[in-house]
Amino acid sequence: GRGYFNLYGAPFYIYGNVSGTGTLNITDAQMILRHLVGKLHLTEEQQDIADVDGDRSVTVSDARLILQKLTGKIADFPRVNLEIRN
Repeated sequence: GRGYFNLYGAPFYIYGNVSGTGTLNITDAQMILRHLVGKLHLTEEQQDIADVDGDRSVTVSDARLILQKLTGKIADFPRVNLEIRN
């Protein structure tokens, strides 16, 4: 799926990279906000990727954390940035 990459034969994704571009950017935060107001539907996979605070739901907090990481206010998300999937 989008946002998934192959690392030594194991699929993984980057938390916060909702757009699936391979890099975190402002579009990812915008997509979350559009989802929250009903202007965009995020797939189940995108919602999992968007949940950067690890609270099992997509909220404005996730968009805020993405913006904080983009501006250097935080070094990493509360949830692990890279997850190896089996």
